[in-house]
Amino acid sequence: MSIIKDLSFRFKLILLVLPALLGLLYFAGLNMLNLTEVRSSSADIQQLVSISSYNNGLVHELQKERGATAGFLNSRGATFGDLLKGQQLHTDSALTDRENFLGSLENSVEHPQVNNQLKNIRSELNKLKNIRQQVNNQNISAKDAIDYYTALNTRLLSVTAVIAQLSEDGLTANQLQSYYNFLQGKERAGIERAVLSTVFNMDQFNQQTYKHFIELVTEQDTYFDTFSKSASSEHLQFFNTSMNDQSVINTYNMRAKALEKSSTGQFGIDSSTWFDQSTGRINQLKRVEDQLTEDVLSLTARRYSNANQAVIVNGTSVLVLILIVITFGFALVRGLTRQLNSLSKSMMEASEERLLSARAEVLSQDELGKIAEQFNSMICIFEGIIQEIGSKSDQLATISEETSSSVDNNHRNLESQRAETTMVATAMEEMTATVQEVASSTSATADAANHVDKVTEDGVEIVANTIDKIDTLVKEMNHANQRISELNVSSNNIFAVVDVIKSVAEQTNLLALNAAIEAARAGDQGRGFAVVADEVRSLAQRTQESTTEIETLISKFQDDSGLVSTAINNCTSTATSTAQKAHDMEEKLSEIQSAVSSIKGMSQQIAAAAEEQVAVTNEIAQNIRSINDLSDETTEGGQQISLAANEQALLASGLHDLSQTFKLSNSASTR
Repeated sequence: MSIIKDLSFRFKLILLVLPALLGLLYFAGLNMLNLTEVRSSSADIQQLVSISSYNNGLVHELQKERGATAGFLNSRGATFGDLLKGQQLHTDSALTDRENFLGSLENSVEHPQVNNQLKNIRSELNKLKNIRQQVNNQNISAKDAIDYYTALNTRLLSVTAVIAQLSEDGLTANQLQSYYNFLQGKERAGIERAVLSTVFNMDQFNQQTYKHFIELVTEQDTYFDTFSKSASSEHLQFFNTSMNDQSVINTYNMRAKALEKSSTGQFGIDSSTWFDQSTGRINQLKRVEDQLTEDVLSLTARRYSNANQAVIVNGTSVLVLILIVITFGFALVRGLTRQLNSLSKSMMEASEERLLSARAEVLSQDELGKIAEQFNSMICIFEGIIQEIGSKSDQLATISEETSSSVDNNHRNLESQRAETTMVATAMEEMTATVQEVASSTSATADAANHVDKVTEDGVEIVANTIDKIDTLVKEMNHANQRISELNVSSNNIFAVVDVIKSVAEQTNLLALNAAIEAARAGDQGRGFAVVADEVRSLAQRTQESTTEIETLISKFQDDSGLVSTAINNCTSTATSTAQKAHDMEEKLSEIQSAVSSIKGMSQQIAAAAEEQVAVTNEIAQNIRSINDLSDETTEGGQQISLAANEQALLASGLHDLSQTFKLSNSASTR
């Protein structure tokens, strides 16, 4: 709390507004975060609905391909061949559109459920090419083919159900669920087309097919009834209008006839006719699906647009509100601080600069404005009092100055005499001290010259000894270099001897080899001689190896002795140069010693003269001090008279000075 207490008034006002501003920012930030999450969720749902629309478009083409495949397989390729090929191209086009759209998303789908579904769908679509090949080759049953297409469509349609579960908006989720129910009913209609194509081609039901057919009809009715209950009135009206198409009526009639003759067969309905009429009905359902898809996409787009607009409006509103708060706060703080600064400045001028002409600006009629008016009134009254004191003190000062004028003249004369005597005494004392310092410094210089002379003499002796030692070192290094040269000559002689030994060893080796050959020719009689020849040859070889090692060692010795000789030569050259520089130093030290001897003599002469001058100046200073003492006694009597005369003047002057410390306004000073 002490920190807040010591803050300026401006910062205290800011602290008063700051909590409200921070609270506004906090709650506005929470609201912005919520709106941003709603916008992000709307964008995700919009993206997912777009995926669903491409899935559903592919489902429609797969439904038609499934029906044509069932007819093609049931007729064993007699019919539906051209229709199937054309439909496969339509399916491939829808599949390409879907893949291109998913590729444009660049893995931006963040929902694991949807990603898992898409992954499973991709796995099933990879089987499509193989299924088609089996269908073209009649290597798959109609049931297995229909089951594949049905399972694939189920996976594609399940994405819509997942999206409905992910949607956090009630209206969007309800419309997506209604949309999903319709798609499931349409899927059952497609399965029904394939099943009855098989039945009409066989012209009879079997028990399993009939049961499946009844389930399909029941599921269609259930899904479409659920859709009708949850759909909007516009969607329901569009659905009912589409179901009044003639193809729908014909499909229902054929379905009724199939139910009527389910036990006997003999329907009298061509499978191609059924397929065309059922396709017409599914196309009407496709029209409804397209309308529902468009409305769902439009709804999600509106939701995203509304969320985005809410983010912008909320952000703008918060920004405007913050600017208003800051503007009004700044204006309030500025107005209050201006009034306070004006008061503070005027008080500071009056207290520190004693400027009584200072006036505070009256910027408002609130409490601070009234304080400023009262301060200005008080300063006016105080200014009048100071003006009166100044006038009276001026009159008193004039009278006091006339009284002390004559006393001041006498006092100034005495002071002048005393000052001049004091200056002379001081000058003589300073002169005495200076002469003493000169004498002391000269003695110190003489002592230093003696010391330098001794040091220089020692230096000359040391340099001479150094030169002798360097000369001796040069002689020793020359002698060592000569010995190394002699060793090189000796090593060369050893090389010659080693060459002779090597030559003898080679000849011995050759002779031993010839002896061994002759011993071999002699057979058993020369066996002992062959052993001796081998031993001689072995000895010759060892001798050659030893001479080679000796040559290597001597070569290394010669290399090392060459390096040592070079190093000794370098050292000899360096030592010779050092000796020359030592000779030069010896000469310089001799010159310095001569100069120092001259300085020592002159310093001794100066010191003697300075000591004589000190004695003379001390005698003069003693006389001046006696005169100064007499002058002090005379001046002290004059000061007592002057102090008594000036006391009244000082009192009047002090009162005048006190009044002059205050700076009055022009109007007050002219009164």
